[in-house]
Amino acid sequence: MTSQFDSEGRYFAKINEDGILKIWDTASNSLEQEYVPDIHLASPCTCLQFVECFQNFKNESPKHKRRKTTDSSTEIVIGTTSGKLLIYSISKGGIKCTIDGSISLPVSCLSPNYREIVYSGLDQNVVAWNIQNRTVLSEWKAGSDIITAIVAVPKSNRLLTASKSIKLWNLENHTLLKTFLGHSSNVNFLHSIPNNGFINTESKYVISGSKSDRLLNCWNISDEVEGVHTTATLLLDDYVTSISLSANEDGSTKLSAALANGRLHLFQVTLNGECTKPLKPKSTIMVVADNNQKKDAPIYDITIVSSHLQKENSLLIAHGSSVILKFERIEPNNKKTMCLIREHPHTQKQNDIQTDKVINPLVGNNATYLTPFTNIASVTKRKLSTTPGLSFLKRLENLSNQKEESAPRSNNMAHLLLQGLRSKDKNIIRTVLLSTNKPVVRNTIRRLPINVICELIKQLEILIQGTDNQTRAATVWLEILLDEHSTLLNSNSDLPVIMGPIRSYIKSRLLSRNYNIKKRLGLVFSQQLTTPSNKEEESEDEALIFNDRDSDSSSDDQEEMEEDDEDSQDIGEEEEDEDSQDIGEEEDEDSQDINEEECDSDMSTESV
Repeated sequence: MTSQFDSEGRYFAKINEDGILKIWDTASNSLEQEYVPDIHLASPCTCLQFVECFQNFKNESPKHKRRKTTDSSTEIVIGTTSGKLLIYSISKGGIKCTIDGSISLPVSCLSPNYREIVYSGLDQNVVAWNIQNRTVLSEWKAGSDIITAIVAVPKSNRLLTASKSIKLWNLENHTLLKTFLGHSSNVNFLHSIPNNGFINTESKYVISGSKSDRLLNCWNISDEVEGVHTTATLLLDDYVTSISLSANEDGSTKLSAALANGRLHLFQVTLNGECTKPLKPKSTIMVVADNNQKKDAPIYDITIVSSHLQKENSLLIAHGSSVILKFERIEPNNKKTMCLIREHPHTQKQNDIQTDKVINPLVGNNATYLTPFTNIASVTKRKLSTTPGLSFLKRLENLSNQKEESAPRSNNMAHLLLQGLRSKDKNIIRTVLLSTNKPVVRNTIRRLPINVICELIKQLEILIQGTDNQTRAATVWLEILLDEHSTLLNSNSDLPVIMGPIRSYIKSRLLSRNYNIKKRLGLVFSQQLTTPSNKEEESEDEALIFNDRDSDSSSDDQEEMEEDDEDSQDIGEEEEDEDSQDIGEEEDEDSQDINEEECDSDMSTESV
């Protein structure tokens, strides 16, 4: 429980989500105290419980014999996540003492047992604390489930613990007496109902509620009843955040339940045996905010945080927010729905609005401001224009009329390429790098940051190994990149590692193309050389060869020999590599063989 009224309704305490304890005075309707524990960050507060401690006055003077021997003070017991208890004194306005039980488990719930002893649930264990002696009395394990609620039955040696089920324990020997089942989730609070309107008598009934159930269950825990089923069930609109009980002398019990939707239900129950039908609320109270607005304006609901039933048919409610709370005592009527119209807690009255007494002087446009660093003559040289300037709308219209609407143009793709390199989006990178427009490529490379140049080279290395179009585009990018950032690349010690794969790939690709050219040239020259040899073989098969030994014939033979030599020399000059030289040598040998054959044929004709 993180919020609670004290037994008389004088104070209301609440622990916020940030671990700050706030205490309000309900009579003055103001925040009385605020305490931030030193250990609220390491071990924040989890729950609280109001207790009344009695202080003994043993060393009394003879003058004050008639004075009471005891005096009660209201204190708050606070549980923490470190397993410690903090005793906060409202009269002192601070921590009175700290009880350390050498337990590191968080305190989930608290329940006092007649002023001195407080029982708490720590994970799966039950611990009994003596806040007067500041010691731990006992500790035992209460099942295998985490304890979410606990209550000590007054004027008895019994204790109730709850998780999803409710268990009744004997405090003397720590034995389990009964187990009650009826909730679908963990129980968040347990309260004992006074018997026959007397608070100090032993209770026979207990009421429980959980966050996921929109109902309250009443249980009979007396030894005379053997059943473990609910005695009565109370229907609600939403799950309960806090309840308050008040016993009447006629044996009936009043109950007020604050709901999560900000409303309050009032019940009047007489528990005497089992009720077959669920009980509905007798009255519903709601608080709304109306700030004298228009009729069509929405009306806001104000949340009722908690309530406290008092004597003489009065009810104390706390409504507002966690920042601003207001307390009000009302007398419920017999109406089914009771709506209270109040001002919104966050609105300010006209009297509360602070007025500023500082009057700022009215300064015109012709004012001149003088400082120790300025001169009057220099200031007065510039004349202030008296004509009013153009409005902002006119300026926008003039800008729109100056140029016709046209599509925006861009001469670089640096931003798009940078986005693709950082996100490693292949589609964006491929779209940019396939562009072969040299001015655009140059502007893009110039606007790129230096730290992405290496990443760009890696992408170009991948692109240059693709198709012919991709290789052509990568070549354009590499050429401009080396032209623009040659100094940067030369100063990089990792240049062989960065440019090595691209250089080896270009070299291998050019060599493979040159080799194909060499093979084609070899085939062409071989076909040209084999053609005249076939004609000579055909001439050898002829039956008769006539050769006239004139001067003209001899000169013609010599000219043919010289032409063959010149042809072989031209072929040798055209071939640049080793294969072309070999072909040239073969032509020389073939030409020499042909000359020798012609000479032999001439000799044969002469002999004939």
